[in-house]
Amino acid sequence: MGNPTKQPDIPLQPLNTVGQEDPPAAVDQIQLRVYKQRWVVLLAVALLNNTNTMSWIGYAPSGNYVNSFYGEGSAAWLSLVFMICTIPVGMFAMWAGREWGLRTAILIAGYTNGVGSIIRVISSIETISEEYRFPICMTGQAIAAVAYPFIMFLPTKVAGSWFPDTQRAIATTIGVMSNPLGVLMANLISPAIVTSPDRIFYLNLFTAIPSFYKRLEAERAAVKTRATAQDITQEVSNTITIPEESAVVPLVEAKIVM
Repeated sequence: MGNPTKQPDIPLQPLNTVGQEDPPAAVDQIQLRVYKQRWVVLLAVALLNNTNTMSWIGYAPSGNYVNSFYGEGSAAWLSLVFMICTIPVGMFAMWAGREWGLRTAILIAGYTNGVGSIIRVISSIETISEEYRFPICMTGQAIAAVAYPFIMFLPTKVAGSWFPDTQRAIATTIGVMSNPLGVLMANLISPAIVTSPDRIFYLNLFTAIPSFYKRLEAERAAVKTRATAQDITQEVSNTITIPEESAVVPLVEAKIVM
């Protein structure tokens, strides 16, 4: 049971009360409460967006050296594969994000981005034969490209599910602007690192370390999302049952205070 003296963070308007003079009393008790974990989730999504974009753009500013290391035309293909994968995977990502929820979308983005970055590092190890470098790197780049469509819709979904309406604009801005920031960082850092073909390994390592770390951070954010949703589900089930047609408030935000 909630504390009757504790004020809600943000009161919500009654749900589905069109044409009703006296909305149900239980509906008036639905209140919005935010959690400190929202910043952890937003940070994980923003850095996922940033590192994935650096993986996409990182080869282009050093195209001459990339072509020398992986083969002629490889720099263009390593960038183009993101666009090739985004169209078909994007259709699936829209469905999966709606059906499986935010937690699963974060995990898919984190794992594919992290695993793809590790494979790219493997492709640039000196012991790998030259004929296998490009296929291995392309495989890693394609896996990382799978994360991109999932990451694209995450900022708005996180802002809508975790943040009150007074903070959703800034939360969306942080999540979205990490993408062009990644483009800027890739264009500045890549030429500074790659001064010869044998420096491609260090470029791959530079993008792999934060990408793999963000895979771990994505797991942490997903755990927080699941734990918070389970806590609220238990509170709701212990207080009152909301009709399905009225449950339009995101589960992670809804809390019944008796």
